[in-house]
Amino acid sequence: MQTDGRTALLAVLATLVAITVATNTTASLAQPQIAAAFDAGPADTAWVVFGYSATFALGTALWGGIASRTGIIPALVAGVALLGIGSAAAAVAPSLELVIGSRLVQGLGSGAIPTLSTALIAGRFEGTDRARALGVIIASVGGGQALGPIMGGVLLEVGGWRPAVSIGVVAIPAVVVLARSQRGRTTAVGHRRIDWIGAGLVGALALGLTFVLNRGPLGVSPAVVAAGIVAGAAGIAVLRRAASHADAFVPADVLRNPVFRSVVPLGAVGLSAYLGTIVLVPILGARAYGLEGIALGLLLLPMALAAAISSPNNARVQARLGPRNTTRLALALLGAAPLVVAFGAVPAGPAVLGLGLAAAGAGFGILNAPLLSRLTHAITGDRQPVAVGVYNLCFFFGGAVGASVSSAIVQTGFDLPGFGAVGLPGFTTALVLVAIGPLVAAVLVGEPRHAELDGYAQPTMSRPDAVIFDLDGTLVDTVPARIRAWDLVFAEVGIPATHEQLAALIGIDGRRLARDVAIAAGGGLDEAGAERIDVRAGELFDAENREPRALPGAPAALRRMNTAGVRWAIATSSRPEQLAASIAALELDREPRIVDGSRVEHAKPAPDLLLLAARELGVEPSRAWYVGDSTWDMRAAAAAGMTAVGILAGAALDADALREAGASVVLPTLDDLDLPA
Repeated sequence: MQTDGRTALLAVLATLVAITVATNTTASLAQPQIAAAFDAGPADTAWVVFGYSATFALGTALWGGIASRTGIIPALVAGVALLGIGSAAAAVAPSLELVIGSRLVQGLGSGAIPTLSTALIAGRFEGTDRARALGVIIASVGGGQALGPIMGGVLLEVGGWRPAVSIGVVAIPAVVVLARSQRGRTTAVGHRRIDWIGAGLVGALALGLTFVLNRGPLGVSPAVVAAGIVAGAAGIAVLRRAASHADAFVPADVLRNPVFRSVVPLGAVGLSAYLGTIVLVPILGARAYGLEGIALGLLLLPMALAAAISSPNNARVQARLGPRNTTRLALALLGAAPLVVAFGAVPAGPAVLGLGLAAAGAGFGILNAPLLSRLTHAITGDRQPVAVGVYNLCFFFGGAVGASVSSAIVQTGFDLPGFGAVGLPGFTTALVLVAIGPLVAAVLVGEPRHAELDGYAQPTMSRPDAVIFDLDGTLVDTVPARIRAWDLVFAEVGIPATHEQLAALIGIDGRRLARDVAIAAGGGLDEAGAERIDVRAGELFDAENREPRALPGAPAALRRMNTAGVRWAIATSSRPEQLAASIAALELDREPRIVDGSRVEHAKPAPDLLLLAARELGVEPSRAWYVGDSTWDMRAAAAAGMTAVGILAGAALDADALREAGASVVLPTLDDLDLPA
């Protein structure tokens, strides 16, 4: 690890991230004491939890734009300062309203920390040091989750609720360290316009709607009506601004993207159930079991540990289940958790409550990554950070909605018929209601859109004059080696990249892949730089791709083409020098016709590669099939006017993503590829 001041910087960033994660847990634990101090109900004290989440959501989307103009360090210093100021104010606030206001300031400042810490590491660390540094940040997230309940319990035991809602004051010295790390550096100020009006409208929409959902169940008052009017007007203004301003805080093209519109509700309902459950647990523990202090913190420990364990293992879960089934599992766990708490916690005791909370933590830990993977696959280039920011805004706001509604129901004491047997009015009803969203979503997500997808039955397709095949992940199992090669080259050049990010981009033009990853990391590449990285990735791939194997059904499918007299070719974005070992693995009788990425200016997802292959085969594109394993293959086929056939045997994990990208049919393996008579 580099030591010229960067080790100290990394320690500060890791501490800040851990504080950001832990502070909502400690504040949640403080709710019973806050309620006693100000004679308040659950709907009132829950604002210290979901109010923080609402402004944190706004901050995650806002601070990136601020940093693009001021530089990362000044923006991060400002965010940390807001966290410290809000925490100090919470420590001395004389009323509940001021405690809540202080927490809103904390949330807005905290929104700068996760995103800008990652961006700062990308700019200050290089090669393997960068990978290690990012690993430290990921570990600090787990550490914050695990330490939050214990830290909160100790603070409640020793100092009461005020330290628990103001632990962010320990972030104040970080301002000095961060400012010193900027010495001697020139702040590169960008020209990205910040839509302050749009940000303000989104903030008014979020807080106004949260207020209505939280206070409305307690009775319709002038304040509720006013908040509803503000939220409605702000929502209309946000949509109009999105349509009329290219640089709107919430851009219209992002809102119109079908993948964005499919993943946002899933993330929002998942976090709604999670935070809707968590905000009630300390109140339930205090009322049902008489717990306080450290004992109350231990109640949340199973949840925190499950989240800390499941989050870093997300890639393994996705590799086994696929992104769509991983999402379904996460939603099922998040929906089951409040039901376990609702019907088992009070009669069975804290052990059952801990089991339910562990399910919630595990679901939370694996929910976000597959959704973000789909989103970043669908939206690339300079729009990708914007889309991710808006997604995070909706994700955390969804959590605020669940917490506001569940706490309001508990304060009213409203119970659906038959739900009041546990003797804690409102709890069972509130938990059942927050469970409904993720359970319904778990059933619906991934459902086939077309009847022909059941059993992978093929739709009626005319016999092709030619079939064009992708190579990597379609005919030959080379995608893992591709990912390793890209991972190595980005480590060499000091650009952060994750396994999931690279897996989603395999199949695209290598130069575009290099540029997209650089943009996602907050930088950029010119054509020469992208070319160098692409060439180097090919060299590393050759070293990794020593013994590739043909995928199931691939050699037999090619023999069927020959027997049926159907012309075929291989069209791949790979460079010609990377192909020998992969072609040899197919054990063909003769050298195949290959069209590689070096022969066109724009490789996949542009149609150029496929159109060139069709010309060389002497067929009209509309009379050809293109068979591939990635969404980039399907998009290229659609752009070329060819019938797109998706194959799941290689790298593809999500059949629905292939269909959304244009596949006419998705098959398990090439053994299932039949030519119509």
